[in-house]
Amino acid sequence: MSNLHVKQLQHAVMATLFPIAAGLVAAQAVAAVFVYGSNRRLFGHLEAIAAAGYLPVPNQVIAATLKTLGPAVWGGLFYTLSIGTGLTLAAWAITLTWDRLLHRRQAVTLAIMAGWIGIVALVNWNGPTLYPSLFCILVPLATGWTTLRFGAASKRQGLGQGWIPLAALALLTVLWATQLDKQLFASIRDHVLLSNPVGRSVNDFYYRYTLYAAEAFKSFDQKSLRTARIRGTTNPEVRKRVEDRLARFDVITVGSDRVSDIVLDLSNDGLRLEKGGKTVVETVLDPFLRDPAAFLSRYAKATDRFGHFRKLTLIGLLGGFPILLYIVVYAAIKAPLALAIGRQKAVVGASALCLVVGVLLFLPMLKARPEALSNEGLAQALSDPRWPRRVAALRYIHAHDIDVARYPQYTALLESPMVVERYWLARALAASRSSATYHPLISLMRDPHPNVVCQAYYALGRRGDRRAVKPLLEQMAQSDHWYTQWYGYRALRRLQWHQNRLR
Repeated sequence: MSNLHVKQLQHAVMATLFPIAAGLVAAQAVAAVFVYGSNRRLFGHLEAIAAAGYLPVPNQVIAATLKTLGPAVWGGLFYTLSIGTGLTLAAWAITLTWDRLLHRRQAVTLAIMAGWIGIVALVNWNGPTLYPSLFCILVPLATGWTTLRFGAASKRQGLGQGWIPLAALALLTVLWATQLDKQLFASIRDHVLLSNPVGRSVNDFYYRYTLYAAEAFKSFDQKSLRTARIRGTTNPEVRKRVEDRLARFDVITVGSDRVSDIVLDLSNDGLRLEKGGKTVVETVLDPFLRDPAAFLSRYAKATDRFGHFRKLTLIGLLGGFPILLYIVVYAAIKAPLALAIGRQKAVVGASALCLVVGVLLFLPMLKARPEALSNEGLAQALSDPRWPRRVAALRYIHAHDIDVARYPQYTALLESPMVVERYWLARALAASRSSATYHPLISLMRDPHPNVVCQAYYALGRRGDRRAVKPLLEQMAQSDHWYTQWYGYRALRRLQWHQNRLR
């Protein structure tokens, strides 16, 4: 290939990858600061909860990481690869279309600007939000400017062969859409991630850092623990009644407005739920004490500023991230092919290879389809030499609330080297009421893999055996994994445990 052709190839790669990289870098910068600020606020809340004598979740092991940069950077990747990816790809595609196909027509420009302003307005619909606004402004700006700077303005030649990779992407989209249901993520986790070492590394990274990011845009009612400040009363009996009642609903009374998610003002014979000095919900004390959940729910709905941003983030995760993976794989394949066989043939070859890779990744999903099982065939399925068949049996047991103790074969699965198998065994044990299955479940609670631990916590919560409260609390106290603590706390609440002053 001549030097001219090499330069043309380099320009084509830059014209594709630089705009996408610019958008993702902008998203990551905003995301890291967003998560870091959230982490610092959470650290203050956890300190206040511990100082008030209650159980902080996550524990102090996790709290120590909240003031460091690592969790903010790695947690910020969640936003970069969801909302950041969605905005980047949308801005890139719109800029190319506007420049190459629509020739920067004024009417189109005005429509694009109106849509852009509309998205920014949407994420601020329930009140001003700094970081969602920055995502929606800076990411499209960085992507659009870089798109024009590295190619779109210099060559308005239309799509050319661009329809070929688009066609391959469309075929893969149709193929994967056949699996689009509420079990999609679970199936990807079980059969694409947990079944191999590389996939497990991706899975473990996600579960290690995702809650750092999720905490940043959770609403009041989505948080595990909320903090409250009570003011306006000097009656210690009233104050204690309110504090104890709030604690049962995971709202912990602290001594400062600065670290409070909600302020309860009990002055003037009424009760006002306030945020930022403004009354959000107004009532009187007795109805609130009878049903705090109703009033807290109204408060949560009224103060949730991130609802639309969460929806855009989900859209970016479901739509943008898979397309980004496709583009990265396509570019990685096309560049060396172009050097070997020329640009035009490389477009076809890279598109075909991407299609093959997508199909190969799809094949494990076929194993996730529900198998034809019956109660009579469960014993044989649990002893099947094929792990997908054993997992299918465990999923069937869980779905039909069958006591797994009826099948002694389950004990052999406790030592299975397959994480996905131990995961579903823990989940299947949730329906068992046999005393013989309690200690195996406790052993799974101490499994080295966090996904298994989470499902053991889930099962212990569902079983309702309050013997599990003490080991749950002990395990959570020494855990260094936020996600498992989140599951553990939910299990404790299901076991009728609630927050009380520890000292």
